[in-house]
Amino acid sequence: MSRRRATNLVSSEGVSGQARDSSGRVVLCRGKARPLWFGHPWVYANAVDRLDGEAAAGDIVSLVDHDGHFIGRGIFNPRSQIPVRLLTRKDEAIDAAFFVARLREARALRTRLSLPNPDTTAYRLVNSEGDGLPGLVVDVFGDATAVQVTTWGWPCVGKPSSMRWKPRFHPARSTRSRRAATPTWRVLWRRIAWCGVRRATWCPV
Repeated sequence: MSRRRATNLVSSEGVSGQARDSSGRVVLCRGKARPLWFGHPWVYANAVDRLDGEAAAGDIVSLVDHDGHFIGRGIFNPRSQIPVRLLTRKDEAIDAAFFVARLREARALRTRLSLPNPDTTAYRLVNSEGDGLPGLVVDVFGDATAVQVTTWGWPCVGKPSSMRWKPRFHPARSTRSRRAATPTWRVLWRRIAWCGVRRATWCPV
């Protein structure tokens, strides 16, 4: 990707403090849409021509080919060599309900695979692009859950105030807080310095 194109991708808003479903539209260079039409979930930086509208890192953007044909919607990060990771091929809103549905699908698949079972309580609940949730990996180890994020948008959308689906990851473990009567689920975030994520405690809502 040329220096000029890299500059065109950076929105005047910089880095968003909270992910949002933006009206930004990423336009591909001519001839670069073919892998996306055939199902590839990543958009590489050298395939991007420009950003129409405004979108900050972590926002949701639409993706179109050079002629304006809609391809999908995904998480945007202009500073990455993969500036768009597709979440859906439909022109639909990306909100809490969207993520709840994806998480339910991931759990349903593990249930069909008999996970967990008497032989093991350790398994991967969410496998990033494999479950339609790029940049998010969730591993279950008995009564604990480990979350790894490798895409800018997840620390943004993962705030308790904005995402109410988090306890659905693994609701089996609950502990009583000494200060509150409501149970809390403790989830360990793997620290990724550039995302600014250390660890989080998710509470039911």
